[in-house]
Amino acid sequence: MFPTTPQHWFAAYLIVGVIALVLTRLLVAISQRNTGKSELGLEIYRIVQNKRRELMSNLFMFLLMFLLWPLALGIVIHLWFFERQTDSFVTPDSEDAFECEPHHLFSAMTVQEAESQAYTADPLGRIPDLPFGHLNVGWQALLTLQTPTDALWYFEIPGNTDSHLGASQWSVPGGAKRGYALVRSDKIQAEFIFEWD
Repeated sequence: MFPTTPQHWFAAYLIVGVIALVLTRLLVAISQRNTGKSELGLEIYRIVQNKRRELMSNLFMFLLMFLLWPLALGIVIHLWFFERQTDSFVTPDSEDAFECEPHHLFSAMTVQEAESQAYTADPLGRIPDLPFGHLNVGWQALLTLQTPTDALWYFEIPGNTDSHLGASQWSVPGGAKRGYALVRSDKIQAEFIFEWD
């Protein structure tokens, strides 16, 4: 039995407002019944006698505001909730999802060259004897995304030194990243980060 559409909610809102206004006026009339005429009534009578024209313009503006402010509120609510849903969706650039940007690309490599540089000698045998060791699953995931037209690029993302905080000129940059990216038609399609300082 509750309102289901915005128009029904708006109508219910107006009805509740009118009822509240009438009840408030009734309460004032009841509370001032013993004292004779209410001060509000006397004030209105004086205004009517003295400034009839000003009263008419004020009354017109009051009625206009009373009737139109809910309409303005309804328009704002409609624009806020319903127009936002119909905004045209902008497809994000696929490169925005990656840490690597085109200016970070360092050199093109083959898969074999990348894998030959990715082995780590571990005398205790804790690291799997696979390219990139424990990160081999991520490397294989990158390779499954590669198409014949993709180029494999090594990239380096420089870190930042907090020189403004008084860091030494010999400070090691924090947040430097190294990895490989798949590039197709000069656009990065996927990335694999194997080192992060």
